[in-house]
Amino acid sequence: MLLLVRSWSRFTVTLLGSCMLFACGASTPVKPTNTFDYYQQSQQFQANFIAVNQLGYPVKGKKIASMSSNSKKPLTWSLVDLATTKVVLEGQTRMLGYDEAAGGFVHRIDFSDFRKKGRYTIRASLSASWGFNIADDLYQDLPKDAMGYFYFHRMGEAIEAKYLDDPRHARGVMHATDDSLPCYKDWCGEGVRLNLKGSWADAGDFGFYLVNHAISVWTLLNAYEFNPASKKDGDYRMPENNNGLPDLLDEVRAGTGFLAGSLPPGGQLAPHKVTNEDWSSFLFDLDTENAMERYVQPPSTAATYAVVRMSAQLARTFNQYDSTYAKAQWRLALEAWRRAEAKPEVLYRSDTPDSPGAGDYPDNNVSDDRYAAAVELLVSAKRMGMSAGEMNAIRDAVTGSDDYLNFDRFGSQNWNETQGAGSLSLWLHWDGLGLPAEDKERLDANIIESAEYYLTSLEDSAYPTVYNPLLKDKSARWEWGSNSFLANNMIMLAYAHRVSGEKKYLEGLYWAWDFLLGNNPMNLSFITGYGTYAETDTHDRIAFTKLLGEKVPYPKGWLSGGPMNDANSCAGEPSTNVFIPAALAYAGVGEAPSSWCSKENTINWNSPLYWLAAFTVDNPLE
Repeated sequence: MLLLVRSWSRFTVTLLGSCMLFACGASTPVKPTNTFDYYQQSQQFQANFIAVNQLGYPVKGKKIASMSSNSKKPLTWSLVDLATTKVVLEGQTRMLGYDEAAGGFVHRIDFSDFRKKGRYTIRASLSASWGFNIADDLYQDLPKDAMGYFYFHRMGEAIEAKYLDDPRHARGVMHATDDSLPCYKDWCGEGVRLNLKGSWADAGDFGFYLVNHAISVWTLLNAYEFNPASKKDGDYRMPENNNGLPDLLDEVRAGTGFLAGSLPPGGQLAPHKVTNEDWSSFLFDLDTENAMERYVQPPSTAATYAVVRMSAQLARTFNQYDSTYAKAQWRLALEAWRRAEAKPEVLYRSDTPDSPGAGDYPDNNVSDDRYAAAVELLVSAKRMGMSAGEMNAIRDAVTGSDDYLNFDRFGSQNWNETQGAGSLSLWLHWDGLGLPAEDKERLDANIIESAEYYLTSLEDSAYPTVYNPLLKDKSARWEWGSNSFLANNMIMLAYAHRVSGEKKYLEGLYWAWDFLLGNNPMNLSFITGYGTYAETDTHDRIAFTKLLGEKVPYPKGWLSGGPMNDANSCAGEPSTNVFIPAALAYAGVGEAPSSWCSKENTINWNSPLYWLAAFTVDNPLE
């Protein structure tokens, strides 16, 4: 039988003169070259496709696929063993109806009761899914790969070939002169230069932003604190992986070296960010990048509270390994708190004068930043020797906050909405904080309430997602970084599992992986290197330049930003079509340079990816 398959070129069609091994008569899945192709295909040609978790499904977990089909009646589906080409299970689809996010009709295929390990595909109505595994060791490599993102993006040191997926990504030191940086228009004092060396490039550009660093650092260190026994020296590829410290802590210390110089002389607030004067060229050249003018941008109260949060958390996590370093971080946290509390609020807005070569990270409300900072101080206080009187003052700052015990949007932790991070830190370290027992019950209930909302979202969304604003408001838009909201919401399911011990939250977390790994309206895995049809190029100057020139593939384990159709949050980007259904608003193959809205990669998106990967490996479904 002849099969029509679209090739990677938008205008060519290839004839394949053989049956697929798994399903004679079932067409191969289609790799659309961009969003427009995909949307035209699904709407005009009514093409069916079957989306699955392309990595696979746990033996004892939910196994659910989604089928795009305009059929008004259930369809027969078959589960095919790819090793034998035999049908091992059959059933009928469940019609879910029209899905606003996907802009089409969707059927659900549930084969959860099938528990035989192997490699399979699903076929129905002359369509077939990508192949997938049923196994219990699916996520074993993802913590290592997700953590590798951070070493790849270290600034201030050379990146060595032996620690990389592909040695061709090795490079020399980027921004070695961050150890002596001038302040923009001398805001920190005429002739004053600050040592802010030792950081990660925030995203596809080479600035770093203290508020975004803070949520990324919190997430990584929270992954350590959630289960420190599973984080060891030698876990990951990095220069420090044989020094007696867990590699996760080594990576965070490498990415926060700038903290020691983050408080300018004269009692001033911390800088909001460090960036180039102008945007870097998307085609990366190390010498050109290092020659660019670079400045410490003006200060903010939010950034100063960010220093408190990072330093206080570093102090307690490192105390058992390096007490000298821990004490230095603790002194820094206390000094940053004093400065943030003493100064009138200084907000960073889009109109704050600064260099034009970076994002703004504006924030008009820092009450959540203060709450999160006070929480981290309180959690660390007893271990770091704070007096009872000082602890009482910090405790009052925590309990007196309107954000006390609360979460934003039912749980998501974000750089400019930090109350969720503060509340989760409280829950994890509650004992010994001197807080009322009834407040712990309330915090437990808030976590469970969030998790229940996400379980409902999984059931009520046509494709399994814990981020779907359309469930509450049909006019809602998916935000920039939707995949990061999804990942952070999954963390709430993990906490609910720890709070209650109930298996349904763990099962829900495993199910929620499916959207990121291919069971979505794009039929695409948003994690590089994970899945047959996985993301291959994100908005990353270093990696894309290598891909374009030397054909060096991206490292595995990077999470892309995800579909978004909120034009207000990401204006002027030409490749993401924000006028089509939300879950299809995603740029196509090769469009990374002009798709910073949907195909960005950042430290605060890969940090929850790491958190979840480590948790999943530590918590198999039984």
